[in-house]
Amino acid sequence: MPPTFQQAVDADPTNLNSAAGKFRDASDRIDYYKNEYNQAFENLREHWQGDDYDAFVTEANKVSLNAANTEATVNMASGLLQTLGATMKISVELLQQIERAAKSAGFKVLPLPLVIMGPTHWQQVASAGPAAPAVLAGYQAVAAGFTISLQAIFAQLIGQDVTALATLQGITMNLRPVNGPGMGLPDGIRAVPQLPRIEPGSELSQFTELDEAMVKFYTTDEYDPLNKYLRRPGSVTDPVQEAKLKRAAEAVSQGLQHLPPHRERTYRGVKDESFLDDYQVGAVVPERSFTSSSTEYSVAEQFASGGPIITVDGRSGRYIREYSDAPEESEVVFDRGTSFLVTERRVNPDDGRTYIRVEEVAND
Repeated sequence: MPPTFQQAVDADPTNLNSAAGKFRDASDRIDYYKNEYNQAFENLREHWQGDDYDAFVTEANKVSLNAANTEATVNMASGLLQTLGATMKISVELLQQIERAAKSAGFKVLPLPLVIMGPTHWQQVASAGPAAPAVLAGYQAVAAGFTISLQAIFAQLIGQDVTALATLQGITMNLRPVNGPGMGLPDGIRAVPQLPRIEPGSELSQFTELDEAMVKFYTTDEYDPLNKYLRRPGSVTDPVQEAKLKRAAEAVSQGLQHLPPHRERTYRGVKDESFLDDYQVGAVVPERSFTSSSTEYSVAEQFASGGPIITVDGRSGRYIREYSDAPEESEVVFDRGTSFLVTERRVNPDDGRTYIRVEEVAND
Protein backbone atom coordinates (compact mmCIF):
# COMPACT_ATOMS: atom_id res chain seq x y z
CA MET A 1 0.00 0.00 0.00
CA PRO A 2 1.46 3.43 -0.89
CA PRO A 3 2.32 5.77 1.99
CA THR A 4 -0.27 8.22 3.28
CA PHE A 5 0.39 11.93 2.94
CA GLN A 6 1.25 12.21 6.63
CA GLN A 7 3.65 9.29 6.38
CA ALA A 8 5.29 11.00 3.41
CA VAL A 9 5.69 14.28 5.30
CA ASP A 10 7.13 12.48 8.34
CA ALA A 11 9.39 10.20 6.29
CA ASP A 12 13.16 10.13 6.75
CA PRO A 13 14.63 9.00 3.41
CA THR A 14 18.12 9.00 4.93
CA ASN A 15 17.16 5.59 6.34
CA LEU A 16 17.58 4.35 2.78
CA ASN A 17 21.26 5.30 2.97
CA SER A 18 21.58 3.05 6.02
CA ALA A 19 19.94 0.22 4.08
CA ALA A 20 22.32 0.88 1.18
CA GLY A 21 25.21 0.50 3.62
CA LYS A 22 23.94 -2.90 4.72
CA PHE A 23 23.79 -4.01 1.09
CA ARG A 24 27.39 -2.83 0.63
CA ASP A 25 28.42 -4.82 3.71
CA ALA A 26 26.71 -7.89 2.25
CA SER A 27 28.56 -7.34 -1.02
CA ASP A 28 31.90 -7.14 0.80
CA ARG A 29 31.20 -10.40 2.64
CA ILE A 30 30.22 -12.14 -0.58
CA ASP A 31 33.44 -10.89 -2.18
CA TYR A 32 35.49 -12.16 0.77
CA TYR A 33 33.99 -15.66 0.71
CA LYS A 34 34.17 -15.77 -3.07
CA ASN A 35 37.91 -15.12 -2.92
CA GLU A 36 38.33 -17.69 -0.14
CA TYR A 37 36.45 -20.25 -2.22
CA ASN A 38 38.52 -19.56 -5.33
CA GLN A 39 41.75 -19.81 -3.35
CA ALA A 40 40.71 -23.15 -1.88
CA PHE A 41 39.85 -24.35 -5.37
CA GLU A 42 43.32 -23.38 -6.62
CA ASN A 43 44.98 -25.16 -3.69
CA LEU A 44 43.28 -28.41 -4.70
CA ARG A 45 44.40 -28.24 -8.32
CA GLU A 46 47.86 -29.77 -7.71
CA HIS A 47 46.69 -32.65 -5.51
CA TRP A 48 43.46 -33.90 -7.09
CA GLN A 49 42.91 -35.43 -10.53
CA GLY A 50 40.31 -37.64 -12.22
CA ASP A 51 36.58 -37.69 -12.88
CA ASP A 52 35.66 -36.54 -9.38
CA TYR A 53 37.89 -33.52 -9.75
CA ASP A 54 36.43 -32.71 -13.17
CA ALA A 55 32.90 -32.86 -11.70
CA PHE A 56 34.02 -30.62 -8.86
CA VAL A 57 35.48 -28.11 -11.34
CA THR A 58 32.14 -27.90 -13.15
CA GLU A 59 30.22 -27.22 -9.93
CA ALA A 60 32.90 -24.88 -8.58
CA ASN A 61 32.73 -22.73 -11.70
CA LYS A 62 28.96 -22.46 -11.23
CA VAL A 63 29.44 -21.33 -7.64
CA SER A 64 32.03 -18.73 -8.65
CA LEU A 65 29.79 -17.37 -11.39
CA ASN A 66 26.77 -17.28 -9.09
CA ALA A 67 28.79 -15.50 -6.40
CA ALA A 68 29.99 -12.89 -8.90
CA ASN A 69 26.44 -12.32 -10.17
CA THR A 70 25.10 -12.05 -6.63
CA GLU A 71 27.77 -9.55 -5.69
CA ALA A 72 26.95 -7.43 -8.74
CA THR A 73 23.22 -7.58 -7.99
CA VAL A 74 23.67 -6.58 -4.35
CA ASN A 75 25.89 -3.68 -5.44
CA MET A 76 23.16 -2.61 -7.85
CA ALA A 77 20.60 -2.64 -5.02
CA SER A 78 22.94 -0.59 -2.84
CA GLY A 79 23.41 2.03 -5.55
CA LEU A 80 19.67 2.20 -6.20
CA LEU A 81 18.88 2.74 -2.53
CA GLN A 82 21.48 5.48 -2.23
CA THR A 83 20.18 7.30 -5.32
CA LEU A 84 16.58 6.85 -4.25
CA GLY A 85 17.32 8.18 -0.77
CA ALA A 86 18.74 11.40 -2.21
CA THR A 87 15.84 11.84 -4.65
CA MET A 88 13.12 11.14 -2.11
CA LYS A 89 14.78 13.44 0.42
CA ILE A 90 14.27 16.34 -2.00
CA SER A 91 10.59 15.43 -2.49
CA VAL A 92 9.94 15.09 1.25
CA GLU A 93 11.61 18.43 1.99
CA LEU A 94 9.47 20.12 -0.68
CA LEU A 95 6.32 18.65 0.85
CA GLN A 96 7.36 19.89 4.28
CA GLN A 97 8.17 23.39 2.98
CA ILE A 98 4.84 23.78 1.16
CA GLU A 99 2.89 22.43 4.13
CA ARG A 100 4.63 24.90 6.46
CA ALA A 101 3.97 27.77 4.05
CA ALA A 102 0.27 26.93 3.83
CA LYS A 103 -0.12 26.64 7.59
CA SER A 104 1.82 29.84 8.26
CA ALA A 105 -0.59 31.64 5.91
CA GLY A 106 -3.51 30.45 8.03
CA PHE A 107 -4.69 27.58 5.84
CA LYS A 108 -5.55 24.09 7.05
CA VAL A 109 -3.77 21.15 5.42
CA LEU A 110 -5.80 17.95 5.35
CA PRO A 111 -4.11 14.61 4.64
CA LEU A 112 -5.56 14.05 1.16
CA PRO A 113 -3.54 16.24 0.67
CA LEU A 114 -6.07 19.08 0.51
CA VAL A 115 -5.59 22.70 1.57
CA ILE A 116 -8.65 24.61 2.80
CA MET A 117 -9.33 28.05 4.21
CA GLY A 118 -8.76 28.57 7.93
CA PRO A 119 -10.86 30.44 10.52
CA THR A 120 -9.04 33.73 9.89
CA HIS A 121 -9.87 33.61 6.18
CA TRP A 122 -13.55 32.94 6.87
CA GLN A 123 -13.63 35.85 9.33
CA GLN A 124 -12.16 38.16 6.71
CA VAL A 125 -14.69 36.98 4.13
CA ALA A 126 -17.53 37.56 6.60
CA SER A 127 -16.35 41.11 7.31
CA ALA A 128 -15.57 42.04 3.69
CA GLY A 129 -19.08 43.23 2.86
CA PRO A 130 -19.72 43.62 -0.88
CA ALA A 131 -16.16 42.48 -1.58
CA ALA A 132 -16.77 39.12 0.11
CA PRO A 133 -17.08 37.09 -3.13
CA ALA A 134 -13.79 38.47 -4.42
CA VAL A 135 -12.03 37.86 -1.10
CA LEU A 136 -13.43 34.32 -0.97
CA ALA A 137 -12.34 33.59 -4.54
CA GLY A 138 -8.86 34.90 -3.80
CA TYR A 139 -8.35 32.69 -0.77
CA GLN A 140 -9.80 29.67 -2.57
CA ALA A 141 -7.38 30.24 -5.45
CA VAL A 142 -4.42 30.34 -3.06
CA ALA A 143 -5.66 27.17 -1.32
CA ALA A 144 -6.06 25.46 -4.70
CA GLY A 145 -2.50 26.45 -5.63
CA PHE A 146 -1.13 24.92 -2.43
CA THR A 147 -3.24 21.79 -3.02
CA ILE A 148 -2.01 21.34 -6.60
CA SER A 149 1.62 21.68 -5.50
CA LEU A 150 1.26 19.21 -2.64
CA GLN A 151 -0.65 16.69 -4.74
CA ALA A 152 1.90 16.86 -7.57
CA ILE A 153 4.89 16.30 -5.28
CA PHE A 154 3.04 13.64 -3.28
CA ALA A 155 2.20 11.78 -6.50
CA GLN A 156 5.85 12.04 -7.56
CA LEU A 157 6.96 10.66 -4.20
CA ILE A 158 4.54 7.74 -4.44
CA GLY A 159 5.87 7.02 -7.92
CA GLN A 160 9.42 6.96 -6.58
CA ASP A 161 8.37 4.67 -3.75
CA VAL A 162 6.50 2.24 -6.02
CA THR A 163 9.33 2.17 -8.56
CA ALA A 164 11.90 1.50 -5.85
CA LEU A 165 9.86 -1.32 -4.34
CA ALA A 166 9.28 -2.97 -7.71
CA THR A 167 12.95 -2.66 -8.67
CA LEU A 168 14.22 -4.04 -5.38
CA GLN A 169 11.76 -6.92 -5.48
CA GLY A 170 12.88 -7.68 -9.03
CA ILE A 171 16.50 -7.67 -7.91
CA THR A 172 16.04 -9.82 -4.82
CA MET A 173 13.79 -12.34 -6.59
CA ASN A 174 16.65 -13.07 -8.98
CA LEU A 175 19.10 -13.85 -6.18
CA ARG A 176 19.84 -17.46 -5.25
CA PRO A 177 21.73 -18.93 -2.28
CA VAL A 178 25.43 -19.13 -3.07
CA ASN A 179 26.26 -22.71 -2.04
CA GLY A 180 28.31 -25.38 -3.73
CA PRO A 181 30.71 -28.30 -3.22
CA GLY A 182 33.87 -28.12 -1.20
CA MET A 183 34.41 -24.88 0.70
CA GLY A 184 31.16 -23.30 -0.46
CA LEU A 185 29.77 -20.22 1.18
CA PRO A 186 28.42 -20.45 4.73
CA ASP A 187 24.68 -20.75 5.17
CA GLY A 188 24.58 -17.23 6.60
CA ILE A 189 25.69 -15.72 3.27
CA ARG A 190 22.59 -16.15 1.18
CA ALA A 191 20.45 -14.11 -1.09
CA VAL A 192 19.08 -10.88 0.29
CA PRO A 193 15.59 -11.70 1.64
CA GLN A 194 12.69 -10.83 -0.63
CA LEU A 195 10.81 -7.75 0.54
CA PRO A 196 7.55 -8.60 2.33
CA ARG A 197 4.36 -8.37 0.33
CA ILE A 198 1.76 -5.90 1.57
CA GLU A 199 -1.73 -6.86 0.48
CA PRO A 200 -3.63 -3.93 -1.11
CA GLY A 201 -6.65 -2.82 0.85
CA SER A 202 -5.69 -4.70 4.01
CA GLU A 203 -6.59 -1.70 6.20
CA LEU A 204 -9.77 -0.59 4.45
CA SER A 205 -11.93 -1.70 7.37
CA GLN A 206 -10.10 0.61 9.79
CA PHE A 207 -11.04 4.21 10.57
CA THR A 208 -7.80 5.95 9.61
CA GLU A 209 -6.37 9.37 10.40
CA LEU A 210 -7.36 10.45 6.91
CA ASP A 211 -10.94 9.30 7.54
CA GLU A 212 -11.06 11.26 10.78
CA ALA A 213 -9.65 14.37 9.11
CA MET A 214 -12.20 14.24 6.29
CA VAL A 215 -15.15 13.69 8.63
CA LYS A 216 -13.95 16.69 10.61
CA PHE A 217 -13.52 18.60 7.34
CA TYR A 218 -17.21 18.07 6.58
CA THR A 219 -18.19 19.64 9.90
CA THR A 220 -16.40 22.92 9.07
CA ASP A 221 -17.70 25.70 6.83
CA GLU A 222 -16.42 23.68 3.87
CA TYR A 223 -19.54 21.47 3.99
CA ASP A 224 -21.64 24.18 2.29
CA PRO A 225 -19.72 24.54 -1.02
CA LEU A 226 -19.25 20.76 -1.08
CA ASN A 227 -22.97 20.02 -0.77
CA LYS A 228 -23.89 22.78 -3.22
CA TYR A 229 -21.59 21.20 -5.78
CA LEU A 230 -23.04 17.73 -5.18
CA ARG A 231 -26.58 19.05 -5.69
CA ARG A 232 -25.60 21.00 -8.81
CA PRO A 233 -22.34 19.67 -10.31
CA GLY A 234 -22.63 22.01 -13.28
CA SER A 235 -22.41 25.03 -10.99
CA VAL A 236 -18.63 24.61 -10.71
CA THR A 237 -16.86 25.43 -13.96
CA ASP A 238 -13.27 25.64 -12.70
CA PRO A 239 -11.75 22.17 -13.39
CA VAL A 240 -9.28 22.50 -10.53
CA GLN A 241 -12.02 23.37 -8.04
CA GLU A 242 -14.24 20.61 -9.42
CA ALA A 243 -11.46 18.01 -9.03
CA LYS A 244 -10.87 19.22 -5.48
CA LEU A 245 -14.56 18.89 -4.57
CA LYS A 246 -14.87 15.46 -6.19
CA ARG A 247 -11.91 14.14 -4.27
CA ALA A 248 -13.16 15.66 -1.03
CA ALA A 249 -16.59 14.03 -1.51
CA GLU A 250 -15.01 10.63 -2.13
CA ALA A 251 -12.82 10.96 0.96
CA VAL A 252 -15.71 12.05 3.20
CA SER A 253 -17.79 9.11 1.93
CA GLN A 254 -14.96 6.70 2.71
CA GLY A 255 -14.57 8.12 6.20
CA LEU A 256 -18.28 7.71 6.91
CA GLN A 257 -18.29 4.15 5.60
CA HIS A 258 -15.59 3.21 8.09
CA LEU A 259 -17.79 4.22 11.04
CA PRO A 260 -20.57 2.04 12.50
CA PRO A 261 -24.15 2.85 11.40
CA HIS A 262 -26.49 4.79 13.68
CA ARG A 263 -29.97 3.23 13.55
CA GLU A 264 -31.91 5.53 15.89
CA ARG A 265 -34.24 8.43 15.05
CA THR A 266 -32.66 11.79 14.27
CA TYR A 267 -33.90 15.29 13.45
CA ARG A 268 -33.07 17.76 10.73
CA GLY A 269 -33.75 21.48 10.62
CA VAL A 270 -34.16 23.23 7.25
CA LYS A 271 -34.12 27.01 6.87
CA ASP A 272 -35.33 27.21 3.26
CA GLU A 273 -38.76 25.61 2.80
CA SER A 274 -38.50 25.74 -1.00
CA PHE A 275 -35.68 23.23 -0.65
CA LEU A 276 -38.32 20.67 0.33
CA ASP A 277 -40.58 20.94 -2.74
CA ASP A 278 -39.82 17.30 -3.58
CA TYR A 279 -40.72 16.14 -0.07
CA GLN A 280 -44.35 15.20 -0.72
CA VAL A 281 -46.05 12.24 0.97
CA GLY A 282 -45.30 9.01 -0.89
CA ALA A 283 -42.31 10.42 -2.76
CA VAL A 284 -38.89 8.77 -2.62
CA VAL A 285 -36.27 11.51 -2.54
CA PRO A 286 -32.64 10.65 -3.39
CA GLU A 287 -30.34 13.18 -1.72
CA ARG A 288 -27.40 13.88 -4.02
CA SER A 289 -25.46 15.60 -1.25
CA PHE A 290 -24.51 14.56 2.26
CA THR A 291 -27.45 14.85 4.66
CA SER A 292 -26.91 16.18 8.17
CA SER A 293 -29.20 15.54 11.12
CA SER A 294 -28.95 15.49 14.91
CA THR A 295 -29.84 13.12 17.70
CA GLU A 296 -31.15 16.18 19.57
CA TYR A 297 -34.45 17.76 18.53
CA SER A 298 -33.40 21.09 20.03
CA VAL A 299 -30.40 21.28 17.67
CA ALA A 300 -32.62 20.80 14.62
CA GLU A 301 -35.05 23.39 15.94
CA GLN A 302 -32.29 25.91 16.50
CA PHE A 303 -30.81 25.30 13.05
CA ALA A 304 -34.20 25.63 11.32
CA SER A 305 -34.83 29.12 12.77
CA GLY A 306 -38.57 28.64 12.38
CA GLY A 307 -38.27 26.59 9.18
CA PRO A 308 -39.32 22.97 8.60
CA ILE A 309 -38.33 20.12 10.93
CA ILE A 310 -37.74 16.66 9.45
CA THR A 311 -37.89 13.54 11.61
CA VAL A 312 -35.60 10.92 10.11
CA ASP A 313 -35.92 7.19 10.71
CA GLY A 314 -32.61 6.14 9.21
CA ARG A 315 -30.42 3.04 9.10
CA SER A 316 -27.11 4.07 7.56
CA GLY A 317 -26.29 7.43 9.16
CA ARG A 318 -23.00 7.83 11.02
CA TYR A 319 -22.77 9.48 14.43
CA ILE A 320 -19.76 11.80 14.18
CA ARG A 321 -19.88 13.83 17.40
CA GLU A 322 -16.48 12.51 18.51
CA TYR A 323 -14.81 13.77 15.32
CA SER A 324 -16.82 16.94 14.74
CA ASP A 325 -15.64 20.53 14.75
CA ALA A 326 -18.98 21.27 16.48
CA PRO A 327 -19.58 18.32 18.85
CA GLU A 328 -22.47 20.13 20.53
CA GLU A 329 -24.53 19.47 17.37
CA SER A 330 -24.56 15.68 18.04
CA GLU A 331 -24.51 15.22 14.28
CA VAL A 332 -25.52 12.11 12.34
CA VAL A 333 -24.53 12.26 8.66
CA PHE A 334 -25.98 10.21 5.81
CA ASP A 335 -23.77 9.53 2.81
CA ARG A 336 -24.45 11.18 -0.53
CA GLY A 337 -27.00 9.32 -2.59
CA THR A 338 -29.10 8.17 0.38
CA SER A 339 -32.84 7.94 -0.46
CA PHE A 340 -35.74 8.78 1.85
CA LEU A 341 -39.45 7.91 1.63
CA VAL A 342 -41.73 10.74 2.78
CA THR A 343 -44.36 9.21 5.10
CA GLU A 344 -45.88 12.38 6.56
CA ARG A 345 -46.04 16.10 5.86
CA ARG A 346 -48.16 18.57 7.78
CA VAL A 347 -48.29 22.22 8.74
CA ASN A 348 -48.89 23.16 12.35
CA PRO A 349 -51.65 25.80 12.34
CA ASP A 350 -50.36 27.30 15.59
CA ASP A 351 -46.89 28.26 14.39
CA GLY A 352 -47.15 27.69 10.63
CA ARG A 353 -44.15 25.39 10.70
CA THR A 354 -43.94 22.41 8.36
CA TYR A 355 -43.25 19.02 9.93
CA ILE A 356 -42.07 16.13 7.77
CA ARG A 357 -41.34 12.50 8.59
CA VAL A 358 -39.12 10.34 6.37
CA GLU A 359 -37.64 6.87 6.51
CA GLU A 360 -34.53 5.68 4.74
CA VAL A 361 -35.10 3.27 1.87
CA ALA A 362 -32.70 1.20 -0.19
CA ASN A 363 -31.60 2.65 -3.53
CA ASP A 364 -32.75 0.75 -6.63
